[in-house]
Amino acid sequence: MNLFPAMPALILSGFAGAFFSSGYKAMAQLDHRYKPFVSLYSLAFSLFTAIGVLLIRGTLADSMLWLFGIPHGVVTCLAILFYAGIIGNVRLSISWTIIQFSILIPLAVSLIFFETDLNLLAVAGCAFMVLAIIIFSLGKKGASPAEESPRLTFKNGLLLFTSSLFTGIAFTIPMIYLKAAERSQPLSLLFISAIASLLTSLWFVRKEDWSYIMSDWRIAGIPTAMGFLQMANWSLLMIGLQGIGGSVAYSLNGVVGLVCVYGISFSFFKERVSPIEKIGILVSIIAILLMTASLYANAP
Repeated sequence: MNLFPAMPALILSGFAGAFFSSGYKAMAQLDHRYKPFVSLYSLAFSLFTAIGVLLIRGTLADSMLWLFGIPHGVVTCLAILFYAGIIGNVRLSISWTIIQFSILIPLAVSLIFFETDLNLLAVAGCAFMVLAIIIFSLGKKGASPAEESPRLTFKNGLLLFTSSLFTGIAFTIPMIYLKAAERSQPLSLLFISAIASLLTSLWFVRKEDWSYIMSDWRIAGIPTAMGFLQMANWSLLMIGLQGIGGSVAYSLNGVVGLVCVYGISFSFFKERVSPIEKIGILVSIIAILLMTASLYANAP
């Protein structure tokens, strides 16, 4: 098990994913149509990954890249579209927490099909990770009882569940690709995924959406930043997956991202930290320590 550069890559990926998620909050505050916003994000994602492929002289002449890249881009775009579509109808803190359950899909796939020597420390760490997400969810529900927020209706809950499902599938595809490919090309995979995501997003955009967004091109900075952060997030995650087992990698990445997102919300958006959220942070730290210990226990 190669802990370097896998371990720092996973930690940095968690940070990149957290800052990417903060873009949803900025998008909601701008209160503009989300479909062209997703297209602009996909376009930026495509440009950044194309630059990366050119710099490393990557190849696209590999059928495995297309086999996994196209579905990855489609499901990623659908996950973002479903989530962006309900941001104005569900409190962001609650919806983002629920989305975190998506990592249970690649975690379960990794445990069932790819890992047979997972030690008790890693199992305990994964369990604490799930417990932390639940605690944060409970904390966010009771953190601001006086705050006015839309109710989570059945329709919005169904869309949120669908987004979480697509997100989990999107997380799982790169892991399977790295296991199946003889010589992995992470940036090439992401470029194909970005193009598929862009084409998928354009299917949902209407003509009047573009005229609406063109009235204020300043908002293009947010999806551009999100495109760069998404490229960093996925690239670093796949570097981590090459050196660390999927169950521990996704758990560690998820907890780091979770702690970072709440740190951003507490520091920059001045959200209050409830007592149960403090417990959630403590449980998250325990999860990180357990999963880190499991890595060194398995290291040769």
